[in-house]
Amino acid sequence: MRFTTYPSQSTKVTGIALNSVNYDSASDQIIHWAKHKQHRYVCICNVHSVTSSSWTPQLQRALNNADMNTADGIPLVWMQRALGVNGASRVYGPTLMLHTLEKASAEKLRVAFYGGHEERMPKLLAKVRKDYPGVEIVESVIPPFRPLSKEEDDCYTEQLAKAQADIIFVGIGCPKQEIWMQAHSHRIQGVMLGVGAAFDFHAGAVEQAPAHIQSMGLEWAFRLYREPKRLFRRYLSTNPIFVLRAAKQLLQAKLARRNFQQLNYQQEDQMASSIMAAKHVAICIATYQRPLLLSDLLSSINQCKRPKGMQIEIRIIDNDCNGSAQAAVDAFREQAHGYQSITYTIEPRQNIAHARNAAIDQGEADAYIFVDDDETVSTNWLMQLATTAHNHQADAVFGPVQAKLGNYTGAWQERGRFYAKDVPTTGTPLDWRETRTSNTWVHGTWFNQRNFRFDAKLGRSGGSDSDLFARMAEAGAVYVSSKEASVEEFVPADRATFRWLCKRAYRNGLIYERNLRATSEPNRPLARAVKRLCAATLLSLRGIPALAQLKPEHFIRGLLKLPLMLGGLYATIAPASTTRHVAYRNTSNPGAKRVAFLTNIVSPYRKPVFKALESMDDIDLRVFVDTANEFDRDWDVHMDDLPIEQTHCFSWQQTELTQAPTPFTQKLTKHLPYGLPYQLKRFSPEVVISLELGLRTAFAAVYCKLTRTELVIWSYQSRISAGQSKLRRLWRTALLKQASSVVGMGTQAREVLLSWGVPAEKIIDAPNAADQANYLITLNQDKTTRHIEALREVYAPNQKLALVVGRLIPLKGIEQIIKNWNALPPKVRAEWKLVFIGSGPLDHLIKQQNVREVELAGCVPPQSMPYWYAAADLHIFPTCGDVWGLVVNEASICGTPTLCSKYAGCYDDLIQDGKTGFQLDLASDEDSVRKLQAVLQSSKLHEVGQAAQQAIRSYTPENMAHSFKQAIASGGH
Repeated sequence: MRFTTYPSQSTKVTGIALNSVNYDSASDQIIHWAKHKQHRYVCICNVHSVTSSSWTPQLQRALNNADMNTADGIPLVWMQRALGVNGASRVYGPTLMLHTLEKASAEKLRVAFYGGHEERMPKLLAKVRKDYPGVEIVESVIPPFRPLSKEEDDCYTEQLAKAQADIIFVGIGCPKQEIWMQAHSHRIQGVMLGVGAAFDFHAGAVEQAPAHIQSMGLEWAFRLYREPKRLFRRYLSTNPIFVLRAAKQLLQAKLARRNFQQLNYQQEDQMASSIMAAKHVAICIATYQRPLLLSDLLSSINQCKRPKGMQIEIRIIDNDCNGSAQAAVDAFREQAHGYQSITYTIEPRQNIAHARNAAIDQGEADAYIFVDDDETVSTNWLMQLATTAHNHQADAVFGPVQAKLGNYTGAWQERGRFYAKDVPTTGTPLDWRETRTSNTWVHGTWFNQRNFRFDAKLGRSGGSDSDLFARMAEAGAVYVSSKEASVEEFVPADRATFRWLCKRAYRNGLIYERNLRATSEPNRPLARAVKRLCAATLLSLRGIPALAQLKPEHFIRGLLKLPLMLGGLYATIAPASTTRHVAYRNTSNPGAKRVAFLTNIVSPYRKPVFKALESMDDIDLRVFVDTANEFDRDWDVHMDDLPIEQTHCFSWQQTELTQAPTPFTQKLTKHLPYGLPYQLKRFSPEVVISLELGLRTAFAAVYCKLTRTELVIWSYQSRISAGQSKLRRLWRTALLKQASSVVGMGTQAREVLLSWGVPAEKIIDAPNAADQANYLITLNQDKTTRHIEALREVYAPNQKLALVVGRLIPLKGIEQIIKNWNALPPKVRAEWKLVFIGSGPLDHLIKQQNVREVELAGCVPPQSMPYWYAAADLHIFPTCGDVWGLVVNEASICGTPTLCSKYAGCYDDLIQDGKTGFQLDLASDEDSVRKLQAVLQSSKLHEVGQAAQQAIRSYTPENMAHSFKQAIASGGH
């Protein structure tokens, strides 16, 4: 006899996976399971059961969770063959029962019977004893045809459990037997085989259709002729629907040109102990503040059976910068045995994608296994994954995840199986929509040679795993299930709620839409929304009768379609919502003060300030941002290592005209963060810091007023930006009165705030700062001189170099500086090269100059800017009204003097004319040209640059962060 380890290939027919087995292979598998005392159940599927499963959730769940589904019906076999399974054959329940009894007799196995009629069961038992003398009949239970009470069901189940049968034949009809087997499979040892009317056939009470009628697929007609009253309604309700669904599936398969992978039967009987010989497997575990659950997982892995010759390493990536998992890993190392290595690494960027990528990047492996830190694996878990991956030549294998619910949950959570992640019978091809990394084997080629990685942009928003597998599927990856490779997941109390299920459904809707857009598949979001709404309505209505019996799970399942629909619609309307960051919980210092920092974006120069604030032990920071980037900002800022949460926000552009000494227009991005009040309530901060005096701060002020939370307003202003109408003055005054303290950014900001009526004692100075440390590191590298010389050789080999850095927009005074430059004497211009670094709508003005003294360098990588500043002899900042001007800080760090417009917010703090910089008044044409010429001809440029470098030393992100800390302290008592 040939024993297989698993059922062979399976193919979904109208949504139900059917195994392509014959009588011999199916009965061999049943006997193999029975001899090893395994808890299994087998369903014999026909058109009625397959079709009925679509409107009977319990039946659908039973078929999806079955260990083997056979095709008992010629139409199902025809469908299998049409879908590419050439070896498909019918496995008729009554005949399979006889094949199984014959082999059970040879193995002297114990059998039991559940179902049938009292007057017919003795005839069946007598036939079995006569024809199969080696079989030991240990129990026969004949339940009544009515629904059983809980006490009756427990009694019958106990009878069967005590009998310790190896095989239990179940004949109580479809769908009762399938649902009953699924519900009792964990309580009854042995293999349960649902055989329907086989008891009546073999007892001689009911006549079977002749063999030639069965082979023609007309058994249904024979049975209808015999029992028209009972079967007419059944066939009328299911057969036409099956025909329509089968035609739809065949059409879809033809359009998709789907190829079904065939099982390598020559290797099917190899055991996992020899399959993976001399292979290298990495088990990757990302963990975050779950040391006890991680210990349980590692202990279960240590008890897991391992294929012979397999080299196994365990890679644990702790996403907690405080290393909360260190002790658990150290304890595991003391008891672990037989591993190639056990590595423990801290990934400080709180981002699950970074953590998983860090595990992959530790070295190449033949396969990578991903398992979550709140799971525990079964004894045969690794063997099952390895065998399935080998037998089916899969690129990725997905095992089931069973939920472990505590006593705090109600029965509806367990009955509804809301937290389980089921997979169909082993070897069933899976779509990317059914993928995740909670129990997954991935072939190493995809990470090693093809360089696929989890997208860090999605590591804080969710869905980085399904995104990866969607991209792999587009590249031709094949996914299959491994039903026996099960793990168990602990469900904490805060997740075992209807509210959490709604949030998960909403998030799943967002993620699904995002991933679908990344594929080449047709995308019909509105049709999908209508379908989900209809499903919600029908499922909820069908679940209403069960509510009277205090069984709300069916009703809840229908309701959950609504947040799923809403998530999909919102992702369609606002695609940016699918990548919103979700902050990690900070529990490293329970005594820390919770601070919410509200801003529009996180710019590259602002990130060091947030990092400095986050690193303070007494602050639990969360940064709420309205958008990742505004329309005129082309910044690539990695926010993965910040405690970021993106607000639900509506943004638009607005053009404003500023009537300053040098009038200018500018386009601004305005934000309406309508989700901010709810997000603040969820975080419950003790102090809120809000940037500027717009709608963001208005929302914050209302929230703080209602919750009695301290409000700090960060309002950086300059004399130019302070211009306002009477209405705007009233608006700003009302907001500033709500603040316990106001953070300004330098001398001009303090002057403006005082003029607006803010008391001096409420104002805290936080002058703007650039990341000096990285600039100085760059300038002290070995090849810095070579970089600087190369820039001068290309742009100003025989001239002095002047830089204008920033966006090429009216605000930056581009028109004015070009006009002044052209007004210089030719001899002066010839000694200098004016280079613009940046881009924008005014770049054409520079290109039109067509002279050797003026050139556009375009955008420059941020890491190269220190070389440019150091190469320059002068930095010019001709702004018409910047609230600060951080480029002045950057130039000063590099020892380059700045000719600065007096309309820059930083002018009063950083520029002492002729000492730490030079003054420029663009409002006076003659004076500005005269001053520009005087500076260009000055012999003090180097001296002034050195003084500027000394003066800027205290303008660091750390000092700026300490100013915010002072505001938090003053506002939090």
